[in-house]
Amino acid sequence: VLYVNNRATKRKQSIQMAWPDALDLMLICVESGMSVEAALRKVADEIGAQSVALAEEFILTNAELSYLQERKQAYENLAGRTGLESVKSVSQALVQAERYGTPVAHALRVLASESRDMRMNAAEKKAAALPPKLTVPMILFF
Repeated sequence: VLYVNNRATKRKQSIQMAWPDALDLMLICVESGMSVEAALRKVADEIGAQSVALAEEFILTNAELSYLQERKQAYENLAGRTGLESVKSVSQALVQAERYGTPVAHALRVLASESRDMRMNAAEKKAAALPPKLTVPMILFF
């Protein structure tokens, strides 16, 4: 049980760390005129070195987009499998963009910016927690 939980946590962290970069790549692809499916394929190829789990999710979502009757279901499945709020927001934005015919690029730009900000805040939070943790070893050993 511990092994499975550890693997799930590491997978989730891998996806979370690579997500902002993947969104930026997807934004570039969509703005250049690619369809969402082609963008997912391209991002999966490019992001595979950084996060294999995220690349697998994009490949699976791309396959679901081609065989499921409703594209909404494929996006919801992606959000459900990852369990991340940022992925859920992107999937909802994609569903709304397809339903109402709004440009996907604008929504992706806003969400990519938010994801980068969230990643930066997490890094700052870790950095702020470091000095108190280092105080005890410094007192004991120096």
